[in-house]
Amino acid sequence: MANKKKRKSSIFIRVLLPLIAIVGLTIALLVVSLNFGGAFQNLRVNALDMLEERTQSRSRSLEYDMINRWSNLESTADTVQGIIRRKLRAAGAEAEDMKTNAALNAEIMLEVAPTLVSRLRAGGTTGIFVVLNGIGVAGQENTWSGVYLRDSDPTTNTAANSDILLVRGMPPVSRALGVSLDSYWAASCVFDEYNRDVFFKPMEAALEGTSDEAMHYGYWCMPFQLNKNNPVTVMTYSMPILDQDGGVLGVIGVDMSVSHLTSLLTADTFSREALGSYVLGMRQEDGSIRVACAAGTSYKQNFHAEDSLLTLQTEPEDNIFSVTGSRSGTNLCAAVIPLELYDSNTAFEGDQWVLVGMQPAESLMAFSRQFQRTAIIAVVAALLGSVLVAAIASSNMVRPITRLVRQVREAEPGSEISLRETNIAEIDALAGAIETMNHNALEESARFATIMQMTGMRVGVFELKKNDDTVFCSPGFFELLDCAGIPHTNDRISREAFRQLMFDRFTDEVDENIWRFQTKGQTLYLSYRQVEHDEFIVGTLLDVTEEIETRMELERARDIDALTGILNRRAFARMTQDLFGRRRDTLKTAALVMVDLDNLKFLNSTYGHDTGDNFIRAFAHALGVFEKENQSIVARRSGDEFYMLLYGYESRGELEEHIHQAWQQVSTQGVVLPDGSFYRFRASGGMAWYPEDASTLSKLLHYADFAMYKVKQDAKGNLQEFDSALFNEESYLIDARAALDRMIDNQLLHFAYQPIVSVETGDLWGYELLMRPDVPELKSAGAVLRLAKEQGKLHHIERLTWFCGLESVRLMTERGLMGKDMKLFINSIASQKMDLVERQHVIDCYTDLLPQVVLEVTEAEDNNMDYTRRKMKFIRDNGGEVAIDDYGTGYNSELALVDIPCEYVKVDASFVRDVHKDANKQALVKNLMSYAKTRGIAVLAEGVETRDEMETLISFGVDYLQGFYLGMPREKPQQVLPGIRMEIRNMVWKMQNS
Repeated sequence: MANKKKRKSSIFIRVLLPLIAIVGLTIALLVVSLNFGGAFQNLRVNALDMLEERTQSRSRSLEYDMINRWSNLESTADTVQGIIRRKLRAAGAEAEDMKTNAALNAEIMLEVAPTLVSRLRAGGTTGIFVVLNGIGVAGQENTWSGVYLRDSDPTTNTAANSDILLVRGMPPVSRALGVSLDSYWAASCVFDEYNRDVFFKPMEAALEGTSDEAMHYGYWCMPFQLNKNNPVTVMTYSMPILDQDGGVLGVIGVDMSVSHLTSLLTADTFSREALGSYVLGMRQEDGSIRVACAAGTSYKQNFHAEDSLLTLQTEPEDNIFSVTGSRSGTNLCAAVIPLELYDSNTAFEGDQWVLVGMQPAESLMAFSRQFQRTAIIAVVAALLGSVLVAAIASSNMVRPITRLVRQVREAEPGSEISLRETNIAEIDALAGAIETMNHNALEESARFATIMQMTGMRVGVFELKKNDDTVFCSPGFFELLDCAGIPHTNDRISREAFRQLMFDRFTDEVDENIWRFQTKGQTLYLSYRQVEHDEFIVGTLLDVTEEIETRMELERARDIDALTGILNRRAFARMTQDLFGRRRDTLKTAALVMVDLDNLKFLNSTYGHDTGDNFIRAFAHALGVFEKENQSIVARRSGDEFYMLLYGYESRGELEEHIHQAWQQVSTQGVVLPDGSFYRFRASGGMAWYPEDASTLSKLLHYADFAMYKVKQDAKGNLQEFDSALFNEESYLIDARAALDRMIDNQLLHFAYQPIVSVETGDLWGYELLMRPDVPELKSAGAVLRLAKEQGKLHHIERLTWFCGLESVRLMTERGLMGKDMKLFINSIASQKMDLVERQHVIDCYTDLLPQVVLEVTEAEDNNMDYTRRKMKFIRDNGGEVAIDDYGTGYNSELALVDIPCEYVKVDASFVRDVHKDANKQALVKNLMSYAKTRGIAVLAEGVETRDEMETLISFGVDYLQGFYLGMPREKPQQVLPGIRMEIRNMVWKMQNS
């Protein structure tokens, strides 16, 4: 640079002073507007007021419904009281008699029920109930007579009461009202520590109080479930039904399911659109809220479902509290509004119910924060103005920098740079640093080139600047790509010539970033990588030919089958996946052939495995006639199986001819056995066409395998094409076989239990275990048995019947769902028996259950009587019993009854159906009963579906009953319904006294 001296000034000094002035002014304005305006505090107060007003509005609506609609039961209670008094007078009874007279209570409830339906329709509640202060079921203490009706959706009504369910009450009530029984129905009311308050609190308060107004003892109860199995949670209002002398006749009340109450609370946009949430609850002595019902998505996001208390953390500000979400940790604002549900001087006026409206503080104060952001934007705008002023002020400083940049850009690459002075100290220092860096870079470049030459590595480098018409390329770049004849000046090439060079050379990518091409009569492998920046692209080429060839040699050794010398299964999978992936256009017309040797097992067993290996090796060599260069892949699949992919043919006819000729050649070849005889190759093959049969590799393999399976099944020694119609016809069987194997391997089955009832007592006596498969392809136990018989796998089903059936019983017993004295009827497969190890396993694991087992022996022509006798001995030796199943429909039923010693005989359902109408069936049952009684054999009738059938069979003297009328098969053992038990006992009593 020239030595001419001029005064220099600093950029820092030129820009600093105006920036300081502008920033100081901006900060001053910000402080004045935010600290003295008071806007933020007013916005916060307004947001809290809105939350409180919204909650107050919702509480007024809820309070009106709870007082004037839901709990307005005075007139209904008077009506019920009148009915009770009238029925007591008619029966000549007193209120005290209700405590012991279950029949009288049932008559009262039958007359009260229609009144409750009317009130349920009018009140908008989900349930209504009346519970008398009297026994519910005769002989059962701690049961109370009552009627409990439920309508899960009170917003819609049906004319026939089909939407109403009877939750508690005697069956005649259901029939009288035309309503169905609830899934968790019970005949009477039973109270425990969880639900006793709904009945006892208002009744006890009335007994202790002095007021004759029943509504003074009305009680709102926290949510509960009627019993542990009933999933419906309800909150209730109940009040006593007072007698004229001050006594308590019972309790009347309504319920609101928590789910319906939740839907009512979410009816406004505040909770529905996830802005906030409502909590209905009762205030505790410590100030916390006991949660009865919570509504709104916001509540679910911030609190756990099991949270029962809402803790208010700070002192209130006009009914506003702070709450922290137990799940999210989010801070929420809560407006707590009391509900005036009880009048003063009433029994429960101390219970303070409240409605809490909550909203996350962040969303509640969103407008305030938006205002803050607006203020910040204003400040930023002022700062931008400051920047603009600074830019204008420094425009004189920018011009010399621009000139310097132009000089650097126009400098010749690879040459020394000399820059003119700008008379600005910092810029001139920067220019000097650039000149020094340029000089050092040239030296480093020369030094690096020398080092690379000494290492012997062949490396090429290029740099492509996005705004440059030429590309820098190192000498190694031109050498590796054989650029002779391509015009270039020194180390630069035109942008168009570079693009054409890369397009021509890089066409065959053999691996990620590895390219192959031919140059000077040899194959070259180059590793190509590039890094792209905003203004330029840098790329490198590295000769990796030796490394790639070494790796390919190792891969070839890895891909060869050790026995046959052809490709192995892994190589076939890799190569075919590549063909069906990026090289799919080379397939054209193709065929996948799968081949299996037919007689290898014979050779191995007769001449030894060495001969078998030689046979496989020779056959693999013979398959070479199928191969054509770059048009075939032949590989050993496993054992004596091979597969071939023949591809690249222009027509199917051309490929068919090639396959036919090759197959004929293979069929004429063979090996010389150790005894000197010549043994021809005999194989079965299946073939699928691409693209006619399938366009994916997996389907071609599946179809070729199916074709091979069919030819081995129907005509060994041939090559058969895939038949789609045959495949569709048998695809179910294929899927079913796989499903059966999956069911057996993973024990995918469970058992249903159908009740067996004793006629003598009407009580539950035992269950029949019915297998149910857990695979969708097999719909029933019958389908499992048919397929298992076809596949020769009945023994597996027999084993699963005993192991899984008894394990299921063990589990049900441990859970308390089944009594330990129940008889267990198990269907055993007549043609199968467990081996010694399996029988010992049953004894070791289930010896306590075997005395309960009744082995069902099925009559069939193909019975293995030896197996049957052994199983009977096994069961009896371990305390069990035997029953003849399906009597009357089997093979030679009478002979089986004589020959097979048994404790029970089961009359087939076909003879039970309509037995009350058919004289022939009645004669068969009577004859059986006559014979069985003389032999001490109990008779069990299965398939009982109607009351008439049951009554007829009881009159004939059968000992046990089973069928849909008495109980459906269930995964969880079911008890006998009280109504069924009572019918049986009445029929027996009538028969004995007739």
